Amino acid sequence: LGLYEPLLEPWRKLFGDQLLVVKMEDLVEDHSRKATLTQVFQFLGLDTELSEDAWENILDLGVANHNNKSSFEIDDSTLKALKQFYAPYDKIYGYGTEVSGPQVLVDA
Repeated sequence: LGLYEPLLEPWRKLFGDQLLVVKMEDLVEDHSRKATLTQVFQFLGLDTELSEDAWENILDLGVANHNNKSSFEIDDSTLKALKQFYAPYDKIYGYGTEVSGPQVLVDA
């Protein structure tokens, strides 16, 4: 969720397909971490044919987000307003609206 895509446009123009953007959520979620890392490895020209032990070691490293964010309760009306605000951008840039309740992470 966010308006990062307009900020990335100049970088995309400059670097074209030499730029890979990965969502933090895809690195953090267990079900998508290996696929995301495989995509990054392929992008960098690295070998992705790793043993299960090697993948296990890589995936066990985990992911750290040091943004010092805290969680708080968000009411339904605020959640609805956020979804409505981001909906046009989600359509333009192809992202789903990822705001969910009742807890949302924010800068502390």
